[in-house]
Amino acid sequence: KRERECVCVFRCRRPSHASLMLPIPCWCTLALTVLVYVPSTLKGIWIWRNKGEYNNVTPRDQVAILEGWGKRANAAHYNTLESFPLFLAGVVAVLYGVWVRNAGETYEHWANGLSLAYLALRVLYIVVYIVHTSERMAALRSVIFTLSLLVIVGLHIVAGAAA
Repeated sequence: KRERECVCVFRCRRPSHASLMLPIPCWCTLALTVLVYVPSTLKGIWIWRNKGEYNNVTPRDQVAILEGWGKRANAAHYNTLESFPLFLAGVVAVLYGVWVRNAGETYEHWANGLSLAYLALRVLYIVVYIVHTSERMAALRSVIFTLSLLVIVGLHIVAGAAA
């Protein structure tokens, strides 16, 4: 059987049956889109458990009553929302630099690894943010945040090197 050239938007070097396959950085973007709302959902659970009901008419007014892990979940939600555009810019840059320009498998591996590392760091960041109760855990949270930013810088470096 003869394999046809891929006609997907990223001009990947895969057979035609893989044209619907997305690169790993795209899957990480999708996963992060869902992950952004996990802390917000936990915040809603905190409100429901501690106040007996969740006011869906004016949900933002309830932020003032948050305490403990509910307040930290809300902060983790906003922090993840703030870092999402930075990661998305890195993914767009790496998709162009690596996949559109067909830079090679070495760059693909780096882009895939960095994207997965960012996703793992953000999951860890959210967990540590919500459960931390000490200065040591708060310092760990800051280290994780810094590492996640360095991963984004790494995505831009890979994109630049591949282009």
